[in-house]
Amino acid sequence: MDDETLLDDETLIGQMAVGNPVAVAEFYDRWYPQFARLATRLTGDGHAGEDLDQDAAIRVIVSARLYKKGRSARSWLLAVVYNAAHDWWRKKKVREAVSLDEPVGADEGAPRAAEIAGREPTAAERADARERADAVTASLKKLTPAERAVILLRDYEGLSAPEAADVLGISVEKVGSRLFRARKRLGGLLQADWPGLFPSHEL
Repeated sequence: MDDETLLDDETLIGQMAVGNPVAVAEFYDRWYPQFARLATRLTGDGHAGEDLDQDAAIRVIVSARLYKKGRSARSWLLAVVYNAAHDWWRKKKVREAVSLDEPVGADEGAPRAAEIAGREPTAAERADARERADAVTASLKKLTPAERAVILLRDYEGLSAPEAADVLGISVEKVGSRLFRARKRLGGLLQADWPGLFPSHEL
């Protein structure tokens, strides 16, 4: 599918609903990497994230016919990933057997700890950025699933408050209050565990 015939997400979902294989292939190319990143971050587990992104992709294809036009296609797609992760967390509480200690790999979608404009960063700057990113990843794992989800959707995926509310199934006001508390708790964790990396004036 070339750039001139690239379908918008709403049309793409509609084409998948009628079984268009080209649309399915385009969906995988366009959304699978984002599904993988979000699933891994929501669970804090690399292996579980790999399973969940596949599960979410299948859910999208199977349930495409249930998508209602007019709803944000982006929030509908990400809600599928969120719901898959929510199911995983629910089962995990029952099993109490899945570890959250699996390291999360670096990816292009992760927030950069340092933006160096106009030149290539030095080796020391790259190492510092990686250390800060690893610290944020570790602290995110310490948040509750609800806290982690709202930060990932708003600060990592860049969803608006209404879009995040749509994904999470809560009000816009609830998104705002939950995000405020989650950011405050994350900042506290970063400052407590890595005070040298995250001075108080940065949080």
